[in-house]
Amino acid sequence: MIAVFRTKAFAIIFLASLTALHAAEIYVAPTGNDANSGTDQKPLLTIQAAVNQMVAGDVCLIRAGTYREAVKIQKSGSLGRPLRLQAAPGEKVVLDGTETVTGKWEKCKSDIYKIKAPKGVQQLFVGDQMMTEARWPNMRFDQRFERNCWAKTELGSTHGKLVSREIADSGIDWTGAMACLNVAHQWWTWNRPILRHKAGSDTLEYDADLVGLCDFDPKITNRPAWQTPEWLAKKWGDDYFYLFGKLEALDIETEWFQDQTNGMLYFYAPGGVDPSTLEVRYKARDYALYATNQNYIEIKSVNFFATTLRLDDCNHCAVENCELLYPTWSRTITEYDQARRESVITKVTGDNNTVRRCSLAYANNLGLMVMGNSNLVDNCIIHDVNWSGTLIYPALQLSASPHLGVNWFDTIQYPPTERTIANSEVTSYGNIASHNTLYSAGSALLVYQAADSVVTFNHIYDGGKACKDVSLIYGCWPFSHDSVVSYNWVHGCVTDGWSGVPGTGGIGIRADDQSRHNIFHHNVVWDCGEIGITMKGEDNLCYNNTVFGIGTAAKPQMDILLETNAEPVKIWAVRWPQLLMQNQWSEIVNNAGCNLTSNHSPNAQRPNSAYVHNNFRNQDVRSLLKDPEHFDFRPADGSPLIDAGVALSGGYTDGFKGRAPDLGAYESGGENWKPGADWQESFMIPK
Repeated sequence: MIAVFRTKAFAIIFLASLTALHAAEIYVAPTGNDANSGTDQKPLLTIQAAVNQMVAGDVCLIRAGTYREAVKIQKSGSLGRPLRLQAAPGEKVVLDGTETVTGKWEKCKSDIYKIKAPKGVQQLFVGDQMMTEARWPNMRFDQRFERNCWAKTELGSTHGKLVSREIADSGIDWTGAMACLNVAHQWWTWNRPILRHKAGSDTLEYDADLVGLCDFDPKITNRPAWQTPEWLAKKWGDDYFYLFGKLEALDIETEWFQDQTNGMLYFYAPGGVDPSTLEVRYKARDYALYATNQNYIEIKSVNFFATTLRLDDCNHCAVENCELLYPTWSRTITEYDQARRESVITKVTGDNNTVRRCSLAYANNLGLMVMGNSNLVDNCIIHDVNWSGTLIYPALQLSASPHLGVNWFDTIQYPPTERTIANSEVTSYGNIASHNTLYSAGSALLVYQAADSVVTFNHIYDGGKACKDVSLIYGCWPFSHDSVVSYNWVHGCVTDGWSGVPGTGGIGIRADDQSRHNIFHHNVVWDCGEIGITMKGEDNLCYNNTVFGIGTAAKPQMDILLETNAEPVKIWAVRWPQLLMQNQWSEIVNNAGCNLTSNHSPNAQRPNSAYVHNNFRNQDVRSLLKDPEHFDFRPADGSPLIDAGVALSGGYTDGFKGRAPDLGAYESGGENWKPGADWQESFMIPK
């Protein structure tokens, strides 16, 4: 049998070698000509020309330089013969989505200049630095996550109406401007035109048609008190918003405005200088590389500036060693309303695709969406995304297909070994996010929405910077069942309290509404405002996690929250039946955390179940670890966490040291594992 295997393996290698011998290398260079033959000595000028003549197995080698193209890939490779687009070895290639503003700038007033430009400018740069569309209150680029650059609503505000003395103080008539609204529950954000306002008034109005929690189905009568229109009406007075789309808002350096009726571009350049002395560029192309319904494509070692890539319904593709700076920009926000156009996003959909060792930074909307089955995102760095704070825009989304339907039916038979789950709405399986570093975002950093998702060995921190009621890792709904979140470091989520609950908010890891059989094990979660780990639904497993620093020393909050009350009726979840009691059969074992609770209070009753045992509950765990300030989370010598756990089936505690497994994510004397990417990005990082 071994000899037969070796013979087959040799045959495969031999055939692959023959394939490689027949593969063509097609060169592209800024000094080339599309009439050339495409050799190293006579390269083509454009990547599109190379792609047009490629066949399966060919390689497009791109020489150093900047390319301003929107390349459409309309052919596939094949197994063992991918279509490859890559930078020539050791050379730096940039696909640039910008064009230079040309013509003569004229002084308009003070230090503001103007020039006629193509209509539809949405993003402006001086060199490699992004400028800011004129807005009120003012915000520099380096203030993109500062909440004091948003205005605050006051009592009297409601759905469709903003009340704020700050509006009156601006002295501007905002009628016709656009509002960015992080309002109501503040986990979604919307854009709406201002319908009515007068200069000096503290009240402005917009269409009261915000989708989501602001929609109320009158047929639902048993909704919780916190979700009634009457209750929400009292909560519009603590919201955040800003306004843009008015020339009158242009009043500080780095701001710009374009009049869409005539294309006139106004700019207050850095230092108040004449923009003619600067390299001023505008975003002109959303996608530099895109393909639909193609397979076996590889994109390697290519950088993107102010543009991105998109692979729709493509299979067996790979994107590797690419860095994307300012890849996407959305002037307005995608909503859960199919009538609205989807924002430009970096997206890979299909099956068996890989995104590896790539970086993505400074996208005001979503970072990377991966959708389909058995896709892998590995060793990537994604940061400084989602400046608006809406949950729709995480740094990384492992998504289910959009065909969610309305007929999902969940039946659970007990004991849990006999449970059955009908999967009529589960349309994606088996996506993996591993060894990634994700940080600095307005809302969640990693969202998983498909079944059998695996989120492992990621370093995830500093999210929720522009919203409330947020978790850094977020999963929800029954069709994300059997997902595993393990061996992650998750920290730094501190927000305002969520709507209806005063004080500090922010969650590390959450399996949210109607989750089923999520598995959280060997994670370290710390320095969050409200909750370390929370699991809703049923049949969940929470093993060997280390949680500390939740809340403050003076007012500790919930290290692990295991919801046990009835599943609430919510307008987005009524398509599925609700449980009368949650987590009756969930298992919470071998965790190291101070407060384990069953309701939204650290002093609430702790879960009383045979499936909840061997969890440390006596003091803040930080002091029991070797050196948490330097990321050594193993139990300190003599720690009560050592040998205090129980062996678990399923391999969760295999290889433990001593008499019994330790409590928490690490074993004393065991491997000091470290998650996250193992490299650092280098491509044109903004100051």
